[in-house]
Amino acid sequence: MKRKWTFAALLTMSSLCAALTGCAFRPQSVVRQADTEHEPGSSQIMVGYSQIGSESAWRTANTQSFQETFSPENGYFFLFDNARQKQENQIKAIRSFISQQVDYIVFSPVTEDG
Repeated sequence: MKRKWTFAALLTMSSLCAALTGCAFRPQSVVRQADTEHEPGSSQIMVGYSQIGSESAWRTANTQSFQETFSPENGYFFLFDNARQKQENQIKAIRSFISQQVDYIVFSPVTEDG
C-alpha cells in the first residue's frame, strides 16, 4: 500500500511540475546538462530524471518542461536519461543516479512491480 502512495505522490509531483511550467511543444535539440560536471560543494541541488522514452510530442514537451524547471538558473544540476522503452535501462539509470549521490531521483515507471 505504501508503494502505491509513493507512486501517486511522484506522479502528482511530476504533473504539478509540468502544469506549473507549461507544456508547450518546442522542437529544439535536447541539451543535456549531464554533459557538464557538477562541482562538489556546489549549492546546486542535483536531480536525476529517468524518462521511459520519447515516443510522443507529450513526452518531448514533458522533458523540455523538466529541463526548464530544473535549470542552473533555478539552482539545479539536472541529469537526464532516456530509457528507450526498456525497464532495464531505467533501472541502470537509477542505479547510476544513486552512485552519483544525486539529491533527488524522479522517474516515470514502466511497471508498478519488479
